[in-house]
Formats: sequence, structure tokens, C-alpha cells
Amino acid sequence: MKPAVEDDRNVPVILKNNSIITPFEEIIKTYSLPRYNELDPTPLMMPFYCVFFGVMMGDFGYGLVMLILSSLVLHKVKLKDGTKKFIKLFQVLSIPTIIAGLIFGSFFGGIVKFPALIDPGSSSIEMIIVSLGFGLVNILFGLGLKAFIYLRKGDKLSALYDVGFWYLTLIGAILFLLGPKIGISDIWGSAAKYGMIIGIIGIILFSARENQNKKARLAWGLYNVYGITSYIGDLVSYTRIAALCLSGAFIGYAINLICTMLGGIGIIGKIASIVIFLVFQMFNMFLSGLSGYVHAMRLVYVEYFGKFYEGGGIPFQKFRAQEKFFRIK
Repeated sequence: MKPAVEDDRNVPVILKNNSIITPFEEIIKTYSLPRYNELDPTPLMMPFYCVFFGVMMGDFGYGLVMLILSSLVLHKVKLKDGTKKFIKLFQVLSIPTIIAGLIFGSFFGGIVKFPALIDPGSSSIEMIIVSLGFGLVNILFGLGLKAFIYLRKGDKLSALYDVGFWYLTLIGAILFLLGPKIGISDIWGSAAKYGMIIGIIGIILFSARENQNKKARLAWGLYNVYGITSYIGDLVSYTRIAALCLSGAFIGYAINLICTMLGGIGIIGKIASIVIFLVFQMFNMFLSGLSGYVHAMRLVYVEYFGKFYEGGGIPFQKFRAQEKFFRIK
């Protein structure tokens, strides 16, 4: 039997990762499996997804409830493999949620006060800056993976033309524009400016290199430089991390405020405050978890995978019937 040709798009694909990363394969399958000759993006996506989800949810109490409930279900209930992976996914995601909650000093919307490194309610601008920082790292890492894929194929020039010049342009523009505000010296500011100029010239000259007509090549190169606006749009999209974190925090705070007011009007008020706290905090946890799950996927699928990942792989099908009442290992 001959080994499969590396570029054959018809070769079926099955992913294989460790027990912590495996649940995130379901997120990849929702998008598209990698082709036979592509990198498995699961371990390359998992850390970013965890950070995005954890910050969006950002509450120690919510993360603790997620961890306890998911652990109980996994240990006490017999589940199908797909359902088990889904529950395991939220068990893993509870850890970054707990860590983010400790950083933000948030326990069920602030019902218990403890020191915070960053208070989202009073540091909204800082939260937006942090979100943009996450986005910049995510985008640059995606471009770096694109360069790695080119280098793995032995195509060094494409790595330079399609990634290297964009690195010079993006990093140079950021350092040149923000240099005076973040205390960069004049020498580094000038280096950033000239790096940006070199990057732009490189994009103009080589981004449309497959076009044989020189005038058309330059015209397309100029158009591709305009593509820097899409990177700005991608970067701004990451502000949703701060927005969802703040919305969940403010809703939790509002619930606690209502409960505190009701708790001061007698036994009926105390009972009502307990019921409202349990019901609406759990509802806020559900909404925050759902929003984090969906919007973290959106950031991964559009802003991250768009830089290096194509997909289109064919899933491997086991040569046996799909069991319903029994399970064969």
C-alpha cells in the first residue's frame, strides 16, 4: 500500500491530542477540519480561546460553579463521547475564568470583596487596552504561523513577502504612532518609521508578484497596502472581550444591589433577595458563558484562522455502525 500524497485533499483526517486539548477539537470541527497537509490548529488555538473566554466571563464564583458542576457530571453521569467532550470543554474553561475572577476581584458580581489587580468597573479604558493587546498578540501569532507554513514548504520568499513585510508595516506603524505616548526613544521611533516604510514598499512591489504585467502588479500592490484597514478592523473587534467582561460585571453588581435593598425590609425581603440572587446570578452566569463561548469562537474563526488556516479536511469515518444502546472501545 502506497502512502498518501501530502497534497491529496481526499485523504480523511482524524485529530489526536492530549486529554486537555481534545475537547477543543469540537470547536475546530464546527469550523472545518484541517486538510491532510495542514497543521492541526487545535493546540495553537486552545490557549487563546481559554484567555478570551476567561476574561469575558471573568468571575471567580462563576468559574467555581462551572468547575464543580462539570466535574460532578463527568464523574457521576455516563455520557456519549461528544457530550462528554463538551462538558470537559467547560471544565477546562472554568480554570481561566477562576484566574480572571481573581485578577478582577469578582465573586458573583462583587458579593464578597477581595483585592483586585484590575477593577473592570473603574478601569474600563485599561480593559479596552488589554483587549487590544490580546488582539495584537493573536493576530501577529497567526501571521507567524503563516510564515512557518511557508518555511516548512521551503518557500522562504513567500514568508518574507507575505508575512515579513506585513510585520514591518504593522509593528512599525504601531511603534511610530504610539511611541511618544509609551515613552519610546527617538532612535527607536525613527527605526519604526523606516521599518514601516520598507514594509509598505515591499508590499507594493511583491504582494501581487504572480501578476506578469508590471503596472497591474503595482496597482494591486497599492490596493493590498489598503488592506491595512482590515487589520485595524480585526484589532478593534477584540474590544468585545472588554465589553462582555464589563456587561457581565455590571449585571452581577446590579443583582447584588437589588438583593441588598430587599434584604433590609424584613424576613420576606430576605427570602426574596436570596431567591433573586440565586436565580438571576445563575442566569447571568449562563448568559456570560454563552456569550464567551460564541464570541471567543468568532474571534478565533475570523481574526485568527483567517491569517493562516484554510481547512476543508474530510473527517475519518469508522468502519462500523454508529452505536446507540452500546459502546465499543
